[in-house]
Amino acid sequence: MPGVKKWEQELDRKLLTERQIKTGSHCIKFEIKGLLRGDIKTRTAFYMALLDRKVLTPNQVRELEGMNKIDGGDTVLDSANFPAQNSNNNGNNGESDTQ
Repeated sequence: MPGVKKWEQELDRKLLTERQIKTGSHCIKFEIKGLLRGDIKTRTAFYMALLDRKVLTPNQVRELEGMNKIDGGDTVLDSANFPAQNSNNNGNNGESDTQ
């Protein structure tokens, strides 16, 4: 949505002080993710995949969801930190019951 970015920049220029813009302490940002996002289950799977592949940090995910950063959240996580993706495997670690 290229028009949205232009609106944000124009509002920054008209509503914020030069100092606020230069330091990045304030900015105007429209929240349009609600128009683009899927359901919570889909977003969770998407974020888990990006975290698992070390593409994003927890704080980057939090930012995408409009949440505040957390201490230690700028560190890329090791995939061992995640619970199993499939909880329906009856304790067989994803292995098939048939051999």
